[in-house]
Amino acid sequence: MEIPRLIVPLITPYTDDGSTISEIRLARLMRHFRDQGFEGVIVASDAGEGASLSLAERKKLLEWVIRDAADMAVYINATAQTTAIAIDLCQDAAESGAVGAIICPPPSGHLTQEEAVNYLTVMRRHANLACGFIDPTGHLTEQTASVETAGLKPPGSLAEHNLEHLAVTAHGSNCECWTPSGMIHPAAMFGMNAANNILSKWETFKPVIQGLLKLAGPARVGKYVMESQGLESGPLRGPFMPLNPAGREIVDHILKA
Repeated sequence: MEIPRLIVPLITPYTDDGSTISEIRLARLMRHFRDQGFEGVIVASDAGEGASLSLAERKKLLEWVIRDAADMAVYINATAQTTAIAIDLCQDAAESGAVGAIICPPPSGHLTQEEAVNYLTVMRRHANLACGFIDPTGHLTEQTASVETAGLKPPGSLAEHNLEHLAVTAHGSNCECWTPSGMIHPAAMFGMNAANNILSKWETFKPVIQGLLKLAGPARVGKYVMESQGLESGPLRGPFMPLNPAGREIVDHILKA
């Protein structure tokens, strides 16, 4: 089975007290993934605790990532509570050199079908960046698929690009989707060699990865993977705590498989 080029859902490294993003630790993480040959990274996804970052932090994080990206493609998770904030994030990312954005429905409230179509239409008109809409529930996918785009092809679900056989979830997330640069996938957090092993034996690993992410979420998993590989990334931001022993045992098993 041919494995697509891979893009890493990047975790966000903090200082030891979790109060600020660690520029030094971020540079080490970027070098770690760059040296392994990954096609790119996505910033401030669920793996990167996007919901725990302030608007200023999301912009600063992107600035530092792009500085250290070399020839890696950089995508952002631009999911936000309001259209104005999402546009601000995308326009800043476009100016900084990012190549695309993932937007999901706002974390609070429920979009109607009309609202979702209007939201994506406005984003694609004003964001200055190729914006892909991923609805993890799948309720809005059909309606938003009709929204026209100009310029670069926007990110989309794996199913839209005949990659559903590699999906973790039915409809995708900001950690799991197709982009013109490669596939954003949680397996990439484990490193290139482990990711290739996981995806080449996906039918075996899929229930393990699904259970692990359901148990702990991508941020806890990503932090522990980095820790197990000797890369300091600081704590998760409260109230979230580190991956529990059961989750660590699963990650250790995956890395040794």
